[in-house]
Amino acid sequence: MTVVRKRLHVLTLICLVALLITPLGCRLRHSPAPVSEAPAEEEGVVPPSAVVAPDPAAGAEEDRAEPDPALPVAPPAKPSPTAASGTADNADKAAEKRAAGKSGDLPAQKSVRPARAPAGTAALWITRDFGARVLKSVNAKPADGEKMLAFLGRQAQLETAYGGGFVTKIDGLGGGRPGEDWFYWVNGILAGVGAGEFPARPGDVIWWDFHSWNRTAFLPAVVGAYPEPFVRGYTGKAPAARIVYSPQAAKEARAVAEALSAAGAPAPELVPYGNASLVKRAAPTLLVATWPEVGGDKDLAGLLKNWRRTGLYFRFDGGELCALRADGSEGGRYGPGAGVIAATGSGPGDADPLWLVLGTDAAGLNRAVALITGRPGELARRVGVVVGPNGAVVPLPAVKGS
Repeated sequence: MTVVRKRLHVLTLICLVALLITPLGCRLRHSPAPVSEAPAEEEGVVPPSAVVAPDPAAGAEEDRAEPDPALPVAPPAKPSPTAASGTADNADKAAEKRAAGKSGDLPAQKSVRPARAPAGTAALWITRDFGARVLKSVNAKPADGEKMLAFLGRQAQLETAYGGGFVTKIDGLGGGRPGEDWFYWVNGILAGVGAGEFPARPGDVIWWDFHSWNRTAFLPAVVGAYPEPFVRGYTGKAPAARIVYSPQAAKEARAVAEALSAAGAPAPELVPYGNASLVKRAAPTLLVATWPEVGGDKDLAGLLKNWRRTGLYFRFDGGELCALRADGSEGGRYGPGAGVIAATGSGPGDADPLWLVLGTDAAGLNRAVALITGRPGELARRVGVVVGPNGAVVPLPAVKGS
């Protein structure tokens, strides 16, 4: 009997423990995992005005152009590597149909212009890591005859070097590891003179960004101030842009031309591909094309291969579009239906930059153009963007976690 009682006691104890553990296990199993909170994107896109860029030194020091604060980009959606077709879910498909219309044409051009700074003011963006994090975004009125450095100093705390001509810190950020500095663009073009010399002008978009340059690209032009540089340009007055288009991209080229005109830019000139040089440019130039049509262009291949100098963080591999991280490594692949919008130039102060609006195919080009014509605000404070087959916009350079 003693043995039986002991066994009964043991069984009773096991049952009690099981009853206690089971509810706890259920709670643990079903309790939601903690979610890391990403910084919310700032509401309202500051209009493209003008951004000033520093004087880069020779060689590798070129990337050390005067400190330029750039507006951070909203946290990018993690790119989902696409296999063959990169199909979108039903919601994405419905949204795309609403944007494109029943016929599948480019979306109607409503709200082509991003939000603009109030008249008489300049937009000042201060960001870090290629716009990935916005530190400050203000609209302020420049004083008569005021230079960029003084204008910046009225909006943020500065530390400078070399007699005050080189910005080392903005609001305490900077002066850390070698190979990290501030850079700035005026209306999407890297300034060719120091911030102490460049005039602060009403209507300009001034973007300062703090990032590493020792293993990354030189960024002579960015798309984040759209519709600049096509409205005001680097000097405050932009010539008419040239839109170079491939045979299959005539409709998309006309859509881009209409969008630029609606944004206040001079009426662009439409030029068939093959009749204009992508390297020797006399005006801001946009190449609108599908990759299969222009992939054999030696000039274009050279620009993409030399990404450290051109700042073009992407490449095409067969029928896929590869997004590159800041160090040049692959950060995501996108199959048929993907597009890209990126910009480059010959160096600081190049008033005639080259924009590339490309697609893996006709559907991908259509998506890239639809971003410019229908959702231009998504370009704000971005170096470049990939538009995935499902319509998701992924900032360039790609993030490490991609």
